[in-house]
Amino acid sequence: MSRARRLSGAGVALVLVLLIAGLQPAGTSGAAKKFTVGSMIWNTTIPFYTNLIKGEQDAAKKYGVTLILRNGEGDLSKEVAVIQQFVAQKVDLILAFGTDATRAARGATSSIPIVMAAVSDPVASGFVASLARPGGNVTGTSLLIPDLARQTAATAEGSRAQGQSRDCSVEP
Repeated sequence: MSRARRLSGAGVALVLVLLIAGLQPAGTSGAAKKFTVGSMIWNTTIPFYTNLIKGEQDAAKKYGVTLILRNGEGDLSKEVAVIQQFVAQKVDLILAFGTDATRAARGATSSIPIVMAAVSDPVASGFVASLARPGGNVTGTSLLIPDLARQTAATAEGSRAQGQSRDCSVEP
């Protein structure tokens, strides 16, 4: 397993641990309430998600969190149904990977905390008020890199085509 892939799984595990720690009432050991996290994975057959899933499972096991992991199979209607199930089950936190899953989660609940990942532009999508102060019940990571977006827009002026590619399997 490459270093980049190990770091990806470790990063997700760390985020999950921090979220769990933040959910526990102050002054408690966490034994009073077991937390349940619903994780909506866009498509578990994509190799990238293998490490993500392992990281989530390892962190959940280590910290005594119930993890409900669901596969959207790359189908928006399945993602929406899964998110609605999480809300009906009254999970303590929803992990939503991608813009569509985040949109479904935000539309389904305003009270359950939602952690988004891999969202293109959470401000323009209306998920958060700003990157610095998200407000509401949604927070997380974005694919938006403001300096890169400005550079791309400046470079694109007058060009007929543009694109960007990144190989996440290459070690830094």
